[in-house]
Amino acid sequence: MKKIMAGLTLLLLAFCAAAFSCSYYWLNNSGRITEMFDRRETVVGVIFEGDRHDSSWNESMLEAFEKIQDYNCRFVYVDFVHRGDGSFGAAVDKLVNRDKAEVIFSLGMQQPADMAQVCSEYPKVKFYTGYGEDSYPNVCGIVVRLYQAQYQAGMLAAAESKSGEIAIVAPMPNPVVIATVNAFALGARRIRPDAKIHVIWTNTFDNNAKVAAACDKILSAYPVDVTAQINQYREVLDICRRRGVKAIGVCRNLSEEYGEVLLGTVVWKSDDFIRTLIKDALEGRFSPASRFVSIDDDMQLVISGAVDSDNRSRIEDVGRRLRYTNRDVFYGPVRDNRGQIRIPAGHNLSDQAVVSRMDWYVDGVVEDVPAAGRK
Repeated sequence: MKKIMAGLTLLLLAFCAAAFSCSYYWLNNSGRITEMFDRRETVVGVIFEGDRHDSSWNESMLEAFEKIQDYNCRFVYVDFVHRGDGSFGAAVDKLVNRDKAEVIFSLGMQQPADMAQVCSEYPKVKFYTGYGEDSYPNVCGIVVRLYQAQYQAGMLAAAESKSGEIAIVAPMPNPVVIATVNAFALGARRIRPDAKIHVIWTNTFDNNAKVAAACDKILSAYPVDVTAQINQYREVLDICRRRGVKAIGVCRNLSEEYGEVLLGTVVWKSDDFIRTLIKDALEGRFSPASRFVSIDDDMQLVISGAVDSDNRSRIEDVGRRLRYTNRDVFYGPVRDNRGQIRIPAGHNLSDQAVVSRMDWYVDGVVEDVPAAGRK
C-alpha cells in the first residue's frame, strides 16, 4: 500500500511539474502559440473589369489591396471580367474551386447583375460588390460617394476655365456615373453659373483607342479648355497636353508625369476601408447591408500647386461643409437641364435615388455633339 501511495505521490508531483512547465511556456510564448493556430491562410479574390494596371480605379484598388498585410491573407487577382459574357461566373468558379477563396471583392461598375446570378451558388463565400443590392445574404454592396469630391473638381474646373466650356469623358451612362457627371456640373455652376458641361459617352471601360477618339471628338466640337474624366486614361491626358487643355484626374494622382496638365485629382485612399471589410468577414461581422463611403473616409480632391490660393480656399471650404453638415451635393433646389425642379428646396436626394434612379442631367449639362464641330 505504501508503495502504491508513494507511486501516486510521484505521479502527482510529475503532473504538477508538467503543468507548471506548460504554464510557464504558455506565458512566455503565448504569441508563438497563438500564431501557430492563426497560420491558416485566408484567400481573398479580387475581380477587375479590364486591366488592373489601368492608371485609374482598378490600379488604385490594386494598390490598396497590396498595402494590406494583416489577417494572413493571400490575394488572388482576375483581370478583364465583363458583364454578361460569362467571364464573371468563370472567374468566381476559379477563385472558389481552384484557389479556395473565402472572400471575393468585385468593386467595378458593371458586375452586380452577374454577381446576383452566381452568389447563390457559393453561399459560404462573402462577396463585396460595387453598389450591389441588400437582398442576398452573402453579398454586401459598397457605394462610394466619389461624386462628392467630383463636385469640388467641378468647382476647380470652372474656376480655372476661361471659356466656361468644360468636357467630361465618361464610360457608360448608368445612374452612379450620371450622378458623378451631375455633381461635377453642380460644382462648376456654383463657381460659374453660365458654365457648360459637355459629356461624351465612350461606352467602354478598357478600349483606350475608343476613349481617345471620344476625347478628340468632344475637344474638336467645342472650345473646351478643361477636361475631366470619370475613369482616368493616359490617352486623354496626352491629348489634353497636345491641345493645351487642362485636365482633372481621378483615382490615381499622375501629377509627376502630367504636372503641366493636371489641375487636380480626385482620389480615395481605400486600404483602411477594405481592411475593415476583410476583418468583418473573417470575424463573423459580415452584413449584407450596403456600406457607404463618403468624403470624410479618406476621399479628397488633391489640388495642384498651380491653382491660386483663393480658388483653393473656396474649394476646401466646400469639402469641410460636406464633412460636417447634413447637406449633400444633391441638396435642393436642383433643376434638370430642361428647367424642371428635380430636388425641392431644403431636401437631399436619397442614396437609393442616386444609386438606382438618376437618369437625368442637371442644368448646364450638354450631351449632344454637333456633326460639324468647331476647331
